[in-house]
This record gives sequence, structure tokens and C-alpha cells, in this order.
Amino acid sequence: MTAAVADYTPSNLMPQKLKKGTDGLSLELSRTPDILAEVSQIRTKEQVIVGFAAETENLMENARQKLIAKNLDLIVANDVSAPDSGFTADTIAATLLRRDGTLKEYRIALTHLSSTFGAGTPFHDLTRNAVGILQDALLKSGDRPVTVNKICRHIRAAYNRLVDDDLIERNPFRRFKALIEHHPEHRHLTLDDIARFLAAAEASGNEPGFRIARMYLYTGLRRRELLELRRDAIDLDRRRIRVPNIKHHSHRERWIILPPPALDDLRWFLARSNSDRPLHICQADTLTHWIKGYLRAAGLPESLHLHSLRHTFVTHALLSGESAWKIKDHLDHSSITVTEGYAHTEPEAVNIRY
Repeated sequence: MTAAVADYTPSNLMPQKLKKGTDGLSLELSRTPDILAEVSQIRTKEQVIVGFAAETENLMENARQKLIAKNLDLIVANDVSAPDSGFTADTIAATLLRRDGTLKEYRIALTHLSSTFGAGTPFHDLTRNAVGILQDALLKSGDRPVTVNKICRHIRAAYNRLVDDDLIERNPFRRFKALIEHHPEHRHLTLDDIARFLAAAEASGNEPGFRIARMYLYTGLRRRELLELRRDAIDLDRRRIRVPNIKHHSHRERWIILPPPALDDLRWFLARSNSDRPLHICQADTLTHWIKGYLRAAGLPESLHLHSLRHTFVTHALLSGESAWKIKDHLDHSSITVTEGYAHTEPEAVNIRY
């Protein structure tokens, strides 16, 4: 939405010209309709809604609030108080924020490419050999294998966007070989850990945060899949949801059955939201922050984080007797080997059969 529509309009229209007097003049203004918010409510599935945020303070915070409040897919945030990026300047500097926060991660990851191969190196000229060169450079700089793999995955995702938009022909990181990661001892939650985690989340007083954290634990979905769930993908009668194929990723569309706790949480969100995406109550990084806070409040090891809940889902589902192939399809893993890598054996199991 690029039209510069006024936020306020005069409350009273005068039939004649107002004559100049000796006293001051008070002008009463009324709020105009919020066109951007209204458009986002009547969008079609194919539409992408982009807004603009011109700010003079708290740029990122205000832009994120607008992104969420108006149900946007993307927002262009710029600081109009900056001398080289304001209303009086010939240039403008802006930051793009996506609903899922991925652009920032891609930008950081691509910065590593520029620092390794030079800022002037065209990304489309890089070959598969660039993967090994980048991995070696990151390891020599002190990054751990787990960090190197994360950076490479973000670069691969950023390249996928370029390929999908027909800006380049191939992705040199498409089949990069991940480094062997030496994981800490704690990679998932035990039954006692789960109870403590959920108790801490409920005690936080953040009802939406508690419920979406529990849904994340009991569904095993990816963070973005959960936050982007749409109303038309929910089938309460059959206790299932359709997880869509997220553009620019290899994830395929699939149906999954909801266990009772997650079903209750979903009904809670549906009853309190008019949005087409009833679970999109926060930015992706905010959800990560909430869950990490609940884990710390429960006194659980520092090595546990949001993705540990996905490991937890796989571990306890396998121990409760579910087929590894069924779990693979549920989580949309690329291979059974990936699913097995998420499993951490314990002499106990949680009942996540459904």
C-alpha cells in the first residue's frame, strides 16, 4: 500500500469560506478509515500485503507492531529523521521485515558469503565448491559446526528464493553436506521436564504464549508452519489441520491429526481471533524468546531451546510405539535418516498416539 492517505480529516465541513478573525482557530479532526488494515482482512490467498512504516523513533519495534496489528506479510520500515533518509533527502534507506522474520536471518547469512568471497562477487557465479570454502572459513574464524550448518541452511533458503523468483538458475547450496555436530547432552525434554516446562509456561501469565508453546510441543510442527496456519486449513470435526507447502521451501502440503491438548488450544485461539491466521499472535523470534524463557524458568539446561521441542516430539512418539515412517511424514522430513537423528532414547515414553 503506497498511497499517502491522510490519517485524519476535518470533522466539520463549512459551506462557506471562513473569514480571518483576530482570534485563533481550533480545527477538530476525525480518524479516517484504516485502508491497510481493512485490505488485509479481505485479502485472497494469492495476495501479499505490503505496508510502509515511516518512523522517527523506535523504528524496528514500531514497524513490527504495525506488521502484526495490521496482519501484513511484509513491511518497509524507514527512519525519516535520518539526514540521508528523510522527507528532505533524495535517498532513502529502509529495512524489510517479513512476518516470519526470515529476511534478517538471510541477510546475516549472506553477509558471510560477502566477507568470504568479497563484496563484489556475484552470487550467481558461485559454484558448489563455494560451500566447502565457506565452511572452512567459518570454522577457522571460530564458529562451531552447528553454527556453520545453520548459516549454510539460511544461505540455501535465500538462494531458493532467488531461484523461485527466476533471478538465478541454480542454487549452489542445494545439496550442501552438513558438518558433523557434537551436540550437548540435553537435546530433548524428559517426562518430568515436560511437566516443569508446561507449568512454567502456564505460571507466566501469558495465556497465548502458554497455549502456542503447548501446541508447538504436541504437534511437532515447524515454527512458521504453526504461526502461518490459516482458518480454511482447520477441520475441527475430524480433529485435523492441513499444513500447507510454504513457498520457497521444499515442504509439501500434508494433513496431521491433533492430539487433545493441541485441539483445545486451537479452539481457544479460534474463539478469540478474527484473523485469517488465528495463531499468528507474535513474530517468530518472539515465540522463540517465550519458549526459551519458559525453559529457563523451569530450571532446565541451557542447551535446550525451541527446536528441542521438535526433538522431544520425535523421541517420545517413537518410544510410544509410532512408526518412524509415519513420524517422518508427519514432520515432513526429507528422509528417515533425518527423523532417526531427532530421536534420543530414554527409558520412558509419553503418550502422543493419535
